[in-house]
Amino acid sequence: MISLSIQDQMDGKGKIAELRSAIGQEFSDNRSSTGRSRLIAVSVDGEDYCGAGKYRVITKCRAGFMVTSVVEVEGAINAFRRFKPKAIQSIARIKGEHEFTVFARAGKKVWIAEEMLAEFTVGDINQDLSNTALYNQFQYQAVNAKTWADKAYVMNEVVEA
Repeated sequence: MISLSIQDQMDGKGKIAELRSAIGQEFSDNRSSTGRSRLIAVSVDGEDYCGAGKYRVITKCRAGFMVTSVVEVEGAINAFRRFKPKAIQSIARIKGEHEFTVFARAGKKVWIAEEMLAEFTVGDINQDLSNTALYNQFQYQAVNAKTWADKAYVMNEVVEA
């Protein structure tokens, strides 16, 4: 899925309207077994896919089996925080008949939606994701993160005493 809503807010170039005029509301490859996969989806208002709603969380239990849970929360980061981070395999936003993956991991590699990444704190990463590519001390320095409560991928304001 391609999300242009954040970039549009930054530079105001109207990429969402341009994309909508080029492909309509959605574009699908029609190659999935269900025929419901979408490569590109453009919401009516440029809404992000990490807001309040239903999420499907797939975790791995101690026995090694995959367990799926559907939760209704205020945001994707809250769905992430409800489960043991080391056990989470993927998180997908459920919108209508479709699901949009906002977090997935395979070993040390992590795929994450930009809107969800903006909500991660240093503590979220240091606590249970320190063995993934998200853990990076240079990144924390670049965004002025001093405590575990600071955002890890959004610029933090410097508080002068």
